[in-house]
Amino acid sequence: MSEEDLCEEIRRYRVQLTEGCHDSSCTNPFCATARGDGVPDGAASALAMQLVRQRAPMCLTQPPDGPALIRKDVEGTTTFLHRMLLTSPFARLFADDGSGRDTQPYASHWFSRAMSGNHTADHRNVDTTTIPPSVDQMEAMVNASQVGEIDPLALTGIIHGVFSSPHTLLSGFAPGAQPHDTQGTQSVGTATSPVSIDIGRIRGTCARMMGERLKAERLHLTLGTALTQLLHRLQDFRDVRALSHLFVIAIELHALLEQQSGVRSAARLNLRLLGRVAVRLQRAGDAGVVTFFATRDLDFTKVVVSSIQLELQHVVGGGFRQGDSVPLFAALLAILYRANQIRQRAQLPALLDGSFSNSLLLNQADLKNEYQVWKREGFGSGHSLSDRPETFTILQYPCLLDPNGKARVLRIDAVLQMSQMIQDAVVHQAWVAQTRRLTSSRNDDADSAVPMAVRDATNPYLVLEIRRGYLIEDTLRQITLQLKGLKKPLKIKYVGSGEEGLDLGGVQKEFFQLIMSQIFDPMRGLFVEQDGGDGVVWINGESVEGLQEFELVGVLLGLAVYNSVQLDLRFPAALYRKLLGADLGLCDLAGWMPEVAHGLAALIKYEDADAVSDVFGLTFQIDRLRLGGKVETVELIPNGAEIAVTGENRQEFVRLYTEFILTTSIAPQFEALSRGLHAVCGGPALRLFTPVELELVICGSPQFDFNDLQSVATYDGGYSKESPCIEWLWDLVHSWDLPQQKQFLHYVTGSDRVPIMGLKTMTLVVQRNGSDSDRLPTALTCFGRLLLPEYGSKSKLSERLLLALEHGAGFGLA
Repeated sequence: MSEEDLCEEIRRYRVQLTEGCHDSSCTNPFCATARGDGVPDGAASALAMQLVRQRAPMCLTQPPDGPALIRKDVEGTTTFLHRMLLTSPFARLFADDGSGRDTQPYASHWFSRAMSGNHTADHRNVDTTTIPPSVDQMEAMVNASQVGEIDPLALTGIIHGVFSSPHTLLSGFAPGAQPHDTQGTQSVGTATSPVSIDIGRIRGTCARMMGERLKAERLHLTLGTALTQLLHRLQDFRDVRALSHLFVIAIELHALLEQQSGVRSAARLNLRLLGRVAVRLQRAGDAGVVTFFATRDLDFTKVVVSSIQLELQHVVGGGFRQGDSVPLFAALLAILYRANQIRQRAQLPALLDGSFSNSLLLNQADLKNEYQVWKREGFGSGHSLSDRPETFTILQYPCLLDPNGKARVLRIDAVLQMSQMIQDAVVHQAWVAQTRRLTSSRNDDADSAVPMAVRDATNPYLVLEIRRGYLIEDTLRQITLQLKGLKKPLKIKYVGSGEEGLDLGGVQKEFFQLIMSQIFDPMRGLFVEQDGGDGVVWINGESVEGLQEFELVGVLLGLAVYNSVQLDLRFPAALYRKLLGADLGLCDLAGWMPEVAHGLAALIKYEDADAVSDVFGLTFQIDRLRLGGKVETVELIPNGAEIAVTGENRQEFVRLYTEFILTTSIAPQFEALSRGLHAVCGGPALRLFTPVELELVICGSPQFDFNDLQSVATYDGGYSKESPCIEWLWDLVHSWDLPQQKQFLHYVTGSDRVPIMGLKTMTLVVQRNGSDSDRLPTALTCFGRLLLPEYGSKSKLSERLLLALEHGAGFGLA
């Protein structure tokens, strides 16, 4: 490349940086048009020279109008451009960096390489043929610029060079993560090892840049451009361990820019590039990155999550299947979400899970289609993640869905499986009919020719015929006989009591409420209640009941989830963690035995480690209350009675103690319960949930806001919301205490549980049922409809309604 051609190329880059190409479809990150703003004139020349060296994309194919950037020296021996590179402030870039190397000739070397056209296009590893400025050198120049020794405009080019160089950033902020000098295109190393970044130095360096003579706007633009170029270089970076450190540094720079500038022009592009790196790290194992982000302050997480959500909203607004931005943003959110989960477990300040879900994305998504793609591609079975738009599904990243969205996916899974069971039943019906015709023609007993199992399979529903006086016994017997039909839609039929109710939803709600109250009766012995607690129960490891009854409990839990029925359960959070296979710790024990957990926490925190043995006097054993009140001592490790708990082994003692209470002592009973649950609704859809969300699905929301129910209620038969009787009704409901409100909810819907997203998602129709009379109100629970006579006074309405609530058990044909 001739000297004139080189300078012409610099000139084109300069125009591209300051004015842009004016092509509205441009996506070049180094073009003012694509970025939405131009680089300040003072920094453009320095940045243009760096773009020449890196062979960055160029939009301008025709030479722009304007003055030349080069002129001959009067003696004709050197050029203005060459001389500029060898003088201050650029010469300051090449001062002694402490390595003992002669760096002064670097400018001349760079100019020679540029003139010869010997550019490297491979940025996957460090370019060892050049010597970039170090962070120490840049900081020295920043300090010099603040006292007027260096032109701030020229300093922006130096800052850009440092923050766009992977090698320089690793040397200055993560010296233990220098990349391997490897050949080829395969990734090397792992991202699972710990990440160690000097965050304080990064923030301190950036803070010192905000001098009076270096305008913030110019600095933000320079750092944003440098970050873009850095991220482009990281796309093919081979050393995964070094890449994980550079990814953290890049996220930190992005957060600083978000906090300081609020300039959004490059945020979307940078986040997409960060997302590509995130996908690579996830495939290589990103435990080190996740753990590091879990140690960052909450403000950092808020800024980054808010930034991603803002760009995600913008992209989704144009249709989330357009392009690959959504998969990349989702990958970033997933890493931060997992880090946030670690903070929650450690009881550190953390964001709510809802901060990571995106309602606009969820509203636009066809969840049935998303589920089918998820199943077809095998993502629910642990297959690799996809960032390709044609195979991406939001179910790859459960953090994008709120609990209601996940419940909808679970319902889709249930409906599809129920539909398959119904289709199978139709096929079996045809087979049975054909068998009967054939056997009848031979005068054989047609019914005896059809196996009992086949005849059961012809029913498209799982029908449980239950006597009210034998709820548990009849349910256990019929479920045992119909194990292959558990995924059919459930129907309950009460027999022997003259009830004619048709189960369209309300009957099964009442059934679950009645049978659960019997199962959890302390006198039955399946579960034990917390001492002095608020009805919290735990599995009774000493129960004399067979494991079959615990499996029945699991099946009932599964049937309730599968058929969208919420239950009134009082399990601590530890049980839901166990059902999802999550690890348990001391904080989980606190949900069942708070006093014991408090004592163990005090043991861990005791400051004088040498005195632990004398102060606490513990050994590796635990006292266990057996059947009949007998106390049994169990050793946590072999010869545990002889091994004292000391400052060195107390963590292990707490771990073993917690494991024994929550796992070992109830292992057979819990395994039976878990087996029953997963026999009905186990599978990939259930794994979308966190333990807290699984509790919401099973038990419903704890928020009883009857203002929400009133806001969605509709009226029929001549009633309106202004009708006196309707106004009296809501006055009464709002004046009742919670038990009465729950009784009313049970009367009109068949259940006193609140759906995941609250009472605003329920259906309630209040229908006028004649004029004033002594008749009681009537409820059609299957349809959420209350038939209410138009009583003449509020007192009469109150008396009639409370009487109906008191005697509202059972079902008639309404």
